[in-house]
Amino acid sequence: MQDYIYSVIAFLAIAIHLIVNYELRSNNGVITIHGSREYRGFLTGTLGYYLVDAGWGVFAGLEWTRVLYLDTMFYYIAIAVSVLTWCHFVIAYLGISQWKARMLSWFGYGLLALYIVMLTANIFNNCLFRFDELGNYGAGPIRCLVFYPLVVINVLMAVFTLIKTRGSHGSVYRRNMVVFLFCLTMAVAIVFQIIWPLWPYYALGLLIGHCFFHVFVIEDERDELRKAMIEREQTAKHMAELEIALERARAAE
Repeated sequence: MQDYIYSVIAFLAIAIHLIVNYELRSNNGVITIHGSREYRGFLTGTLGYYLVDAGWGVFAGLEWTRVLYLDTMFYYIAIAVSVLTWCHFVIAYLGISQWKARMLSWFGYGLLALYIVMLTANIFNNCLFRFDELGNYGAGPIRCLVFYPLVVINVLMAVFTLIKTRGSHGSVYRRNMVVFLFCLTMAVAIVFQIIWPLWPYYALGLLIGHCFFHVFVIEDERDELRKAMIEREQTAKHMAELEIALERARAAE
């Protein structure tokens, strides 16, 4: 029963994710001033993780051990990709300095490559995970060790975001703090996932982070864009009225 509950939470996350970000997944949707392409990549990476996560509970409940084994392999890749795509967005959105951006990017790509190598090794020595004859999941000896770097990279992004936030004010400060909290939320969710692997804590962390980001960053920037458009329209209207008044004044002369 717990397996299906696991999947229900993941499927709910998929539904909310698609509803909240429906407009943003199209190329015509307004996302943010900086990092629109990277954020769409993060949305895609998140959706991929949700799908893999949802499948895990279903396959475990159906006792399809071979399919479950493959899904678990994709799970490791999906969680690494979600962190990597988030990293790319944070770099683009905050305009992080070049050396920090390179460090974060190479860190993320290195983790993804490490996961692929370790998953290949897992086929032979069960270093990450295993399934017994009854289809029960068991953690491998180095499972926790390969998850901790994901926590580290999110903490690093949080620190860099906090440094970037210094000196900012108003809406910029508020948006940057949301990015900071999103990084911390992902880090904490991964820690919980390490401790309790049979509950979808990382999916919940992603969902909470996306909802807050949508409300306090994307909608906030949309409001600013709307206000700027209204101001431009009003300015254009006033200029047109002024030109008409000047033409009438010249005609009266």
